[in-house]
Amino acid sequence: MGSMDAQAASERERISHVVRRLGYGARPDVVAALPDVDAAIGEALHLSSPPVDPGPLRVESANESRSRTTIRSVDQRWLEATLPGRRPIEQRLTWFWHDHFAIDLRKVGFAHLVDGYHQTIRRLATESFAELLNAVAIDPAMLM
Repeated sequence: MGSMDAQAASERERISHVVRRLGYGARPDVVAALPDVDAAIGEALHLSSPPVDPGPLRVESANESRSRTTIRSVDQRWLEATLPGRRPIEQRLTWFWHDHFAIDLRKVGFAHLVDGYHQTIRRLATESFAELLNAVAIDPAMLM
């Protein structure tokens, strides 16, 4: 392989690294579409597309909020909202803050509260830390 080929491969590797670190995974088509590392960073940090918003989880009763079906739907909503796609840095930061301010569905006991907590984290993941911290500190799931 010539030095030009090695440089191109090395640049593709750096672009792939940026896409993986600032989002979830590096699909070959995404990496191929980015001309350089600066473009990869810009694309990952791009927040002008609408945020992911699955809307509130609707439950009719406390029993429904504790049901296995509802709990699975919270897990499914979380996974669907964090799939690669739009606003990769938002998804990455949502995961980071969710891991940092950890709650446990078994301790909270109500799926709809956990889902609301996920929405709080997602909504504020790219905002100021003070705003995120204040919201998490009074979130019902965190208080439980």
